[in-house]
Amino acid sequence: MAALVGDTVEVDLSYPASALPTDVFDYPLTVKVEVPSDWGSAQVSQNGRTKLISTYKDGDKTWANADIVPNGGIAALSKGCNRREVRVNYD
Repeated sequence: MAALVGDTVEVDLSYPASALPTDVFDYPLTVKVEVPSDWGSAQVSQNGRTKLISTYKDGDKTWANADIVPNGGIAALSKGCNRREVRVNYD
């Protein structure tokens, strides 16, 4: 389930703990998440880990493919930097 909360898209990916042992099934799954159209990239955070990911257009919607650990808590996607805003310093 995904929900837009303020400027963040929150994703709760879970299954009943009795269905599969969580100590074995703790690998991230790639989830296609719709994000606001002005996001040039997205930052996904879950359990203290953060990763910058790309967004892409599919039809009239903008998406991000986020790696999310099921039963690992809420994954929060926020706007990353727009591609034109990226600055590289080689010093």
